[in-house]
Amino acid sequence: MTMLQPTVEIKPLTPEVVKDNIDALIEMSTQLKGDYWTLEHYLSDMNRKWELSWAVYTNGRLCGFIINSEKPESLHVHRIVIAKEMHGKGIGKLLISKAIEDAKRLGKDAVTLKAEADNPQSLGFYKGLNFEITGEQGDLVLMTLKIAP
Repeated sequence: MTMLQPTVEIKPLTPEVVKDNIDALIEMSTQLKGDYWTLEHYLSDMNRKWELSWAVYTNGRLCGFIINSEKPESLHVHRIVIAKEMHGKGIGKLLISKAIEDAKRLGKDAVTLKAEADNPQSLGFYKGLNFEITGEQGDLVLMTLKIAP
């Protein structure tokens, strides 16, 4: 018997997708320590956010997303969340790859994000993708991935 691989699709994260899937976004985000985002947070405007943010679907079901914006020197990841049952299946790497692709398109030399300093799984994931810790902000660390143009 052959196991079918799930169909994975990456699509733009739009205000309509956010509104239609807000319960799923909030549920997925409960794995983030101190999470507080509401519909208003998800819909808040940031520089080029709607051009740079993505949703991932497996077999038609939303299973992950990334919210990015353009900063003067980098593309910044504000939020990346993958449904718990989809951890370890390459979806996070897919979303970070998309961020790198967008950063290159914009002529940026880095992708930045903040991660929980006491979350070894998250830090290991980012370090495995060549992010480096470049600063601290309370319980968070600033991580930077330098990219070639």
